[in-house]
Amino acid sequence: MIPTQQPETGTETPKKLYSQGAIALAAFLGTMLASGILIRRNFINMGKPEEGKRALIISIISTILMFVVLFALPDSVMDAIPQLLIPTVYMFIIYLIVEKTQGQALKEHKENNHEFYSKWNAAGRGLICCVIIFVIGFGYFFFAPEDYDVDKYDQYIEVIDLNEERGLEFYYVLNSTEINDTFIGLPTSDRRAILEVSEKTSIPSWEKCVEMSDSILSMEGLYPDMIELSEKLKRYYMLNLEVNRIVVKSIRQDTDEYIYEYLELSDEIEAIYNELE
Repeated sequence: MIPTQQPETGTETPKKLYSQGAIALAAFLGTMLASGILIRRNFINMGKPEEGKRALIISIISTILMFVVLFALPDSVMDAIPQLLIPTVYMFIIYLIVEKTQGQALKEHKENNHEFYSKWNAAGRGLICCVIIFVIGFGYFFFAPEDYDVDKYDQYIEVIDLNEERGLEFYYVLNSTEINDTFIGLPTSDRRAILEVSEKTSIPSWEKCVEMSDSILSMEGLYPDMIELSEKLKRYYMLNLEVNRIVVKSIRQDTDEYIYEYLELSDEIEAIYNELE
């Protein structure tokens, strides 16, 4: 008798998958890039390689966009954000995405007692992605060309610091005189001292500060917070310049016609100074 071949009754054992918790952990340690890699592996092991490819591409783009946004934020904003807030937020978002795209499959996988990759495996992949991102960031900051001409910027700042100090001599002289909300009837010695420091020192110095501020603002590659600071400083220098000119005009004309304008400008100078502090 010729034996007959029995049909195979066994089925292929499902491949391992990463759980939602494991993927979220990888995201926390290695950004969306790490979670994208694990989500892609799940899709491949489910027989959906195209969906896995799409998930990986989205994770890479999301990671790049996140860093672009973070680098664009002013330092004051970044300092106010708790260090763990950002990774916690995107870890939660990734958890919800996995729930929507793979949640049912992972639930059935677990109910059928099929195997999952360990969380140690997920954590290791997350840390590897973290190292990769760190190396790329290190290379960018230390080997990429400068965003702006640092030497030229420092030269402009040096000139500004010197002239700002000279410009402030006006206030030292002004505070030593007998001005009490009026420019009329000042002693000759006070008039002479104020006019001399204004015309020979302060006004040219504030004009130089404004000029250097314009030079800085014309530079390419400045960071947004540097541009914002430079614009505020330019406004501060222009206000001081205008105050000097008003005082000179008032003393030469022996008039209080400009006293209210002088007081308004002084208040604005103080407000900007407090912002810069």
